[in-house]
Amino acid sequence: MDKPRGYPFQILPRIGAIYRVSEEIGLRASAGMGYKAATIFSDQSDPCAIYQILPSGGDIVPEKSVGGEFDITYNAVLFDELSLDIDRALFFARVKNPFILQTQTISPQQFFSMSNAGGYLSSWGAETDIKLTYADMQVNIGYTYTDCEG
Repeated sequence: MDKPRGYPFQILPRIGAIYRVSEEIGLRASAGMGYKAATIFSDQSDPCAIYQILPSGGDIVPEKSVGGEFDITYNAVLFDELSLDIDRALFFARVKNPFILQTQTISPQQFFSMSNAGGYLSSWGAETDIKLTYADMQVNIGYTYTDCEG
């Protein structure tokens, strides 16, 4: 549970489980809810233009999300000295009332404002991480695929 300033309490249930199939293979699943309170610090705002973002009105509501993840891990030691870790994750998230940054022109200057987009934004995808370790050296390789619609 959380209480952001200016908003009601947010209840954020989360559940997760881990199961070891063998010494090398593990399974993990988790699901939960989240929220994000309105702020001028967003992924969409350029840090240099932060002073051009207008205060949000009282009509903006927090984003609320539900999501989950399932992943399979594989850990092994190869040739007595080289360790290999592979993690493959599948994920999904659905955000209600996502924030959007809108352009507003107040002649002659351009400003921005945050508001809620109606409806939902959904994203899902997969992530693969591979780590090779030998003595004090480590190589990490990763790839994430994400698909969004809203």
